Amino acid sequence: MIPLARLPFARLLRAPRAWLSCVLWLGFAIAVALFEKSRGESHAVDRVLPDAYGGLVLPLVVFALVGAVVVSTSLRSSIHPVTALGASGARAAIASIVVVALVSALVCGGIGAALVPLSGAVAPIHGDVIASGWVSALGAACYASFFVFGTSFGKAGAGRMILLVIDWVLGSTGSALEIIT
Repeated sequence: MIPLARLPFARLLRAPRAWLSCVLWLGFAIAVALFEKSRGESHAVDRVLPDAYGGLVLPLVVFALVGAVVVSTSLRSSIHPVTALGASGARAAIASIVVVALVSALVCGGIGAALVPLSGAVAPIHGDVIASGWVSALGAACYASFFVFGTSFGKAGAGRMILLVIDWVLGSTGSALEIIT
């Protein structure tokens, strides 16, 4: 399984647009956190993490990382180089999903943990940092699986974009439809 993970991992390392997107969204999250902190409210982190970060930055960072792994095509097309050499399609797909989920979890977990002190959370923040990092990592891994699933549909993996739009539309209704996404 590890040799099959080399291709998606190499694609992630060699994807400057995906990492640029991650850095830009990270900058946005930090700017929102610092803005909320400057307002002097003690619960700024309670607005930054679920709203700006969880609702906008985290999905878009993961969207960019998934795009780098599947090379903005479908999952089937992205694993074709290794299946052409005789690898199992299912194992190659699983390797791609695991790599992007782990990298997304590490990146987004770190960002989520870093936003707690940047937002001006009141001490002691150790528990908040751990919880925010863990929840961000878990959310990123879920979004990675969700978006990779989306690359299985449509022409050139357009289902990834459709799932992002569905998540934003249904996820902002304030009803039970949020649970579906």
